Amino acid sequence: RLITNDFNTLKGYESNRFGSYSEVISLSMGTPTTRRLQGLTGSGDIIFAARQQGTNSTQADIPTYRAYPDLALEQTIQVPSSNSSVNGFGDSIHSGGDLLVVSNSSYNRRGSLYLWIYRRSSNPINPWLLADRVILNRSDFSDARIDTDGERIAVLYSDNNGKKVSVIEAISPNNFEVRWSANAQSIGSPYSTNPTLSDVAIDQDLLVIGAPNTEVRLNQSSSVFVYERTGTSWTKQTPLSMLSNREGAQLVEAYDGKVFATDRNSIHEFDLNPNANKHPRFTSSPRFQAVAGRPYSALISVEDDS
Repeated sequence: RLITNDFNTLKGYESNRFGSYSEVISLSMGTPTTRRLQGLTGSGDIIFAARQQGTNSTQADIPTYRAYPDLALEQTIQVPSSNSSVNGFGDSIHSGGDLLVVSNSSYNRRGSLYLWIYRRSSNPINPWLLADRVILNRSDFSDARIDTDGERIAVLYSDNNGKKVSVIEAISPNNFEVRWSANAQSIGSPYSTNPTLSDVAIDQDLLVIGAPNTEVRLNQSSSVFVYERTGTSWTKQTPLSMLSNREGAQLVEAYDGKVFATDRNSIHEFDLNPNANKHPRFTSSPRFQAVAGRPYSALISVEDDS
């Protein structure tokens, strides 16, 4: 089942044996002026919907639904109230394993990015409980990009020195801290002086960062920067080249030791074997190709064989 947000309405689609999807269920989230659906993510058969309760509201929540059989409400996660607007709540939301991470670009005070981190518990009534809240300094309210593999959290955001990537880990079940960070200049060196960073993904010991138009080898190409973890250190590997396409690597994903990256009208899978070249080993043209739009509003996700 595929769940989408269609102008504040959750819609469920199911595929037939020919690969075509048809709508099977629709669920209104309320009018956008009173309850505005910001972000949507899923883990297994659970759907998480980050919702801001009205324009300039100080309230936000995260309804969770069972995808089968009929989008049944499981829990409404209440976000602690703020003394100011929660505009930007749910700009980025991602779940993985027993973790749910939600960003808030303008909670409580300017110049900060709040990450709400929830952990699955054994509580049958309210299984998702707030574990911690991490505050990152930032210079603007542009959308953050977050990803989690259920153990670690990767976040791409802007601070006073430009784009930055941080990896957050749990020190204890309810205590999360930033354990590694790098700015765009450090990530690009020596391949690019100041790459444009667009997306981030993490999977166990693999951290990947999308970088359109990175000037690698001075040919204005797009690249995926790759880091591998050894102990507590992240070591930069040879970038994955998107050849000469400046519009590549807008979205990246890491899953099961593989790296996926979007191009303008295709998806690339990379082989990380040390003896392989760093060009895509697999390229697929989706049946529904993207047209010009805002790439930062999109998402790529890989799970199992899909």
